[in-house]
Amino acid sequence: MADEEAAKDEKAEDKPAKKSKKKLIIIIAALIIILGGGGAGYFLFLKEKPVELTEEEAAEAAAALEEAESTATVVAFEPFVVNLLASGGNRYLKITINMEVDESMKEEVEAKTAQIRDSVIILLSSKEHGDIISVAGKYQLRDEIAARVNMIISKGKIKSVYFTEFVIQ
Repeated sequence: MADEEAAKDEKAEDKPAKKSKKKLIIIIAALIIILGGGGAGYFLFLKEKPVELTEEEAAEAAAALEEAESTATVVAFEPFVVNLLASGGNRYLKITINMEVDESMKEEVEAKTAQIRDSVIILLSSKEHGDIISVAGKYQLRDEIAARVNMIISKGKIKSVYFTEFVIQ
């Protein structure tokens, strides 16, 4: 009888061990499936695929890189002070502009300063306070100035227009 009880105790001890092994195997299998699925999803959907360029695209990319590496210089202009277009009162704008250009264009931009200043003054005085007070308005004004200057110069294009002073009163 003592042997039977000892056998029953051994069987009882074995059963929990089997259950814990089953749970452990299930947990490990679930982790492998989840991690494997996540890894596969990353490689299929999120990983950046290599881009193959045609010869024409490669040449354009090389030209753009060469252009970016070319020396650039900044041309500073004297401050512009204009009356803004009247919209219920007198408003003034004082703005200082710097333009980034290729080194080869610097002489032409400096030689055509009078034409550039004239064009910018006409543009600025056609604006109302509400047109340029917002950040989006300033970005648009910057683009308009670059477009006008690019019509005046012939050797290339303005890279960027910078406002170093912008006061509305």
